Amino acid sequence: MLKTYTKRLMVEALKSLLASKTLDKITIRDITEKCGASKQTFYNHFQDKYELFYYAVEKVLQENLDNSFQNSNSFEEVILNYYRTIESDRTFYKAFIRDVTAREHINNCIVEYAGSFFRNQIVDAISQEGITEEQELAIRFTSVGLAELVVDWIRSGMTRSPELQAKVSYTCIPESLKKYCVYHNKD
Repeated sequence: MLKTYTKRLMVEALKSLLASKTLDKITIRDITEKCGASKQTFYNHFQDKYELFYYAVEKVLQENLDNSFQNSNSFEEVILNYYRTIESDRTFYKAFIRDVTAREHINNCIVEYAGSFFRNQIVDAISQEGITEEQELAIRFTSVGLAELVVDWIRSGMTRSPELQAKVSYTCIPESLKKYCVYHNKD
């Protein structure tokens, strides 16, 4: 629990620092001073600032997704809430999106999360483990497309509304996948 809390403090420190500095200008010392940890504590959790950087991207994306599911009543609303959450943390995402490697990492995380979601929805709906090759290709196509829409939106400065982004994202999901996306709020 303490380990998770410490890592969370470091993520928050990094996010705060990214509001005024680029990653290449941020030092381990900046991060540790901001969160009140020692350098040794930092190195107990991360090899370097880049490992923290990737961890932060994964954590924030996953938290955004979890929050979107918790605060939604339909699959369309999940997508809309995801875009709204990203928009509310625009400084963080804009700071990361400048870096090509970070952009690729964000893209890969979204592809992975979307793919897992669709696979789980299909398996839950048909009550078996097997996903057909056609379904797998549709999942891959859709996951990559959704990730590209998100990354492009962030890179373009989030000038389009979250509502438009969500509408287009939802519309582009093939019916062969959408029919499995019956969302049930976990509350």
